Amino acid sequence: ERGSDERQPKYDLDDDFCLNRKARPAGKDARSLTVAASGWSNRNLTDGVIPKDAVAIIAAEAEVNPKVVKRCVEFGLWFDRGDHYELSGYLKRNLLKMMVSIILFLFVQTT
Repeated sequence: ERGSDERQPKYDLDDDFCLNRKARPAGKDARSLTVAASGWSNRNLTDGVIPKDAVAIIAAEAEVNPKVVKRCVEFGLWFDRGDHYELSGYLKRNLLKMMVSIILFLFVQTT
């Protein structure tokens, strides 16, 4: 089952995310896309970076139109960095790829 690997670190999402001053007015589709993008970033260890060509896949997972990304940027949930997007605050709540790699390495060594 996808996402059931105990070695895969879990990502942190603010427990008040849906009430967040940015997230609430952005709408449910933008919130859904952001949650799906956070999970995607965690699975792919991208440190909150979302390549623009991955948005359609992530939007399909969230069951929203990929154009919702515009609302995510407009309301400050995502930042448009030209060739990619960056999830606002992702690294404030989640481990860097380097730290996850070290933890996974140590886990493998002890099993």
